[in-house]
Amino acid sequence: MKRVIVKSAEVCSGCGYCEIACSLEHLHAINPKKSRVKVVDVHEQAVTYPLICRQCEKPACQAICPVQAFYLDEKTGVLKVNFDQCIGCGYCVEACPFGAIQWDDERNVPLKCDLCDGDPKCVKFCAPQVLQFANEEYHKARREEIVMGIIEKKYGSVENLHRQYSALYQWKK
Repeated sequence: MKRVIVKSAEVCSGCGYCEIACSLEHLHAINPKKSRVKVVDVHEQAVTYPLICRQCEKPACQAICPVQAFYLDEKTGVLKVNFDQCIGCGYCVEACPFGAIQWDDERNVPLKCDLCDGDPKCVKFCAPQVLQFANEEYHKARREEIVMGIIEKKYGSVENLHRQYSALYQWKK
C-alpha cells in the first residue's frame, strides 16, 4: 500500500523544523533553502503551511522530463530523480501543478521529496504534528473530513451550501 505525507495546514506554526530536518537528512547541513519541503507563509491570510510533493499517480514532472531522469523506486514506490541523468532544464519545476519541486541553483538540479526512503524526517521533527506519514486511503479520507469541516463551519451543512449556490445560480440565469 502506497504511503504519502499527509498535512494538516490548519495547525502549522511555521516553525520550519521540517525544512531543517530535510536539509540535515539530504545535505548533512542546516540549509532550509535546499529543503525538499517548504513552509509557505501567506501573510494576507495569516496562514502558514508545508508545501511538499504529493507523490502524484500521474506526475507531470516525470511526463515532461525530456531525458526521463525521474524514476519510480521499486523498494519504496516513490518517484525519484536520477541527478546524473538530469540535464538541468527545469521543466519539472514548471510542470508541477502544486509548486512542490524546488531548484538547487548550485547543482542545477530539482529538489523533490523522496520520503527519505520510507522514513521521512520532516514528519519526525514536525513539532505540532502537522505532517503525518500515512497510507493514501487515510489521506483521502482526511482530506474529505477537512473539506466537510470547512463546509459545515461556513455554511452549517452541505444542504445549506447547495441551497445558497443553487439560489445564486437561479438568480444569474
